[in-house]
Amino acid sequence: MKPRPVPLMFGALLILTLALAAPAAAEEPEFTLEQVIQAALENNPGIASSQEDLAAAEAQLTQSKSAYWPQVGAQSAYQRQWYENSRQSLAQGGSGGQFNSYSNSLTVSQYLYDFGQTPGRVENSRQNVTANQKNLVTSLATVLLNVKNAYFEVLKQDELVTVYDTSLRVQKEHLAQAEAFYRTGIKAKLDVTNAEVAVANTQLQLIQTRYALRTARVNLETIVGKPLAPGQYRLAKMPESQEEPPPLETLVSQALALRPEVGSLQAQKLAAQAQLDSSRGGYFPSLTANGSYLYSNSDFPLQEGWLVGASLNWPLFSGFRTEGAISQARAGLRKVQAQIRQIELTVRQDVSVALLNVKQTGEATATARVALRQAQENMDLADGRWKAGVGSPIEYADAQYLLTQAKGNLVQAIYLRWQALAALERACGPRPDSPIANRPEVRADAGIN
Repeated sequence: MKPRPVPLMFGALLILTLALAAPAAAEEPEFTLEQVIQAALENNPGIASSQEDLAAAEAQLTQSKSAYWPQVGAQSAYQRQWYENSRQSLAQGGSGGQFNSYSNSLTVSQYLYDFGQTPGRVENSRQNVTANQKNLVTSLATVLLNVKNAYFEVLKQDELVTVYDTSLRVQKEHLAQAEAFYRTGIKAKLDVTNAEVAVANTQLQLIQTRYALRTARVNLETIVGKPLAPGQYRLAKMPESQEEPPPLETLVSQALALRPEVGSLQAQKLAAQAQLDSSRGGYFPSLTANGSYLYSNSDFPLQEGWLVGASLNWPLFSGFRTEGAISQARAGLRKVQAQIRQIELTVRQDVSVALLNVKQTGEATATARVALRQAQENMDLADGRWKAGVGSPIEYADAQYLLTQAKGNLVQAIYLRWQALAALERACGPRPDSPIANRPEVRADAGIN
């Protein structure tokens, strides 16, 4: 009777049990473009800096509006006075030329009218807040563009690594075939050498692309403001279908309406006009109501008193300070008007160039697809001739090089088009479906009180 292989069966069962009990390898997390954009909008330090500029402008507006409110102050004072004329000192209740003075007061003053000086300063601060809101939107839009470009660059380099890795595997198989043909005397040593050179060149391309991928990841994490995950992670692939943009004039009109840079300059223009109005008010008087309730005397007990009134302050001559302020405000207004004309030209240029890049990359992508199909057909012919023993190593190497180049060109074209579309979106301003469109700084109904 043949003995059963119990130890062998037990060993196989033990290995299977350990394999099933071993924890599965942790899968690398995958991040979509929307998730990466959200992380950047929350963590990018440039956005935080613009938010603090906006907070400072809002605080300045609060300071400007404080002039509309009553100004309340309390004062308590003690003085020891001396007069050379002792009779005056005695009349004040002192002796020997000296006397005390005690006072406690509560004072209230209220702005009434100053011919537009205070309203002009308040409106200037209000428009500065609006301008800083638009500047924050500009920072958000710039970060959005940079994130997209970096995201597409990582995907591009990742796919290029796949292209060169596949090419290297094919080149190594070709080298093995060349060595086998050489050993059997079918091919010469030159074929083996050519295959070795092709393998080395492809390895060099693969090494360079792998380091370019690492650099692209570092750039992406810098824009985001932190690593996306503690360890390795993947980025979700982008679809190849890309919609065609509207006509140029439609995009230019959209850009002039939505670009935050345009809105910022328009707010600065209103602020400069308000500053000019405030400066012109320096020619006229300001009217203020005031009142005080006080306790004062040269000795205790203190005497109670009060006063109410109004004051009219009219600077008749201030050394041409008002004239200088008006000239400065006019110059600031003219400067902003010139900047608005310049930004309108810049917007048209940005949109035109971005649209041309989108069209160019679209045509390049279509051409790259045709070139890849032709290169694949050429490679199939060269591979068949090589395996049949009638093809030359140079013919095979050229075909493989052209195929690898065609694959790489298509990958480049696809992601260059994605980057061109991102640049066009940035040039036209945040659309309603943009990731930053629902932020309070972007909404059209975000008013400043």
